Amino acid sequence: MMFMIMKAKHITMMKLAISTAEKKEYDSALNALAHSLKVSRSLRLKINDLIPETLIKTAKTYLDKKDNGHALAYYDTAQNILPKNDNEFGLAEVDLGRAIVYMSEKNLSRLGF
Repeated sequence: MMFMIMKAKHITMMKLAISTAEKKEYDSALNALAHSLKVSRSLRLKINDLIPETLIKTAKTYLDKKDNGHALAYYDTAQNILPKNDNEFGLAEVDLGRAIVYMSEKNLSRLGF
């Protein structure tokens, strides 16, 4: 029962983060995502891909905020977790996000060009 309550709390925080990010309230979104990540880690929810999903959403929020350094850090962390979950879609999201960062920095050498 407690697991279900905590998982519901995680999902609620993710929805709040998405809603605030859409309103360009990035700091509020990052706070909600940090709380969601804390809940996920406390429950060890890696099996359900909630931790990588939260990391990717956090990276996207930093990307929207034009904070490329933090965005790359979160993409890198997600990339380290995703192969363990065999999540090809998540890995593609990470690659796309990193490419967007490198393109915005005009660092095309990192993309192989």
